[in-house]
Amino acid sequence: MANPILRIKRGSSTPASLSSGELAMDLTNLNLFVGKADGTPLAIGGSGTFATKTYADSAVSAANSTLTAAIAAEEAARISADSTLTSAVSAEVSRATAAEGVIAGNLSTETSNRTSADSALDGKITTEKNRIDAILSAADADKDSFAEIVSLINSVDTANDSAFAGYVTSNNAALASEISARTSADSTLDSRVTALETTIDGGTY
Repeated sequence: MANPILRIKRGSSTPASLSSGELAMDLTNLNLFVGKADGTPLAIGGSGTFATKTYADSAVSAANSTLTAAIAAEEAARISADSTLTSAVSAEVSRATAAEGVIAGNLSTETSNRTSADSALDGKITTEKNRIDAILSAADADKDSFAEIVSLINSVDTANDSAFAGYVTSNNAALASEISARTSADSTLDSRVTALETTIDGGTY
């Protein structure tokens, strides 16, 4: 008697249900199933359930290809970013250099102006010192009191004395003229008041 062939259930898709421990094979997707206690089929083998070496190699190759493309894209992005950054740094260096040149020019101008102003101030101080020295050296007496210094300045500064004397004389003349005018006006006012009183007392109108 020939040995009998033992075959399990076969189909072209996942079986709807299997008895507990019953085997079934999905010939289309190459999955081996066994029935669980509740009758639900559980995939336990076959190239459709577990990755084969060929499938793994293909997946790794695809992942490597994706990674290589991502690296190339990132490299290109970094090169572009580096170029943009280099241009920005170059522009900033040019701007800063130009600004520093303007500042240096302004500092040079300000230094020149301050030097000129200091020179002018030194000249004025020297002139004033010489003038005071001349005033002090023109006196015969010792300059040991305030009164002597005032007398010395008054004796030397004749131009200002003359101008002040002229101002006082002019002021006195103007004051005398104003006093005379006020006196005359007061006299005229008194006469008019007297005449008005006489008219009122006489009862005429």
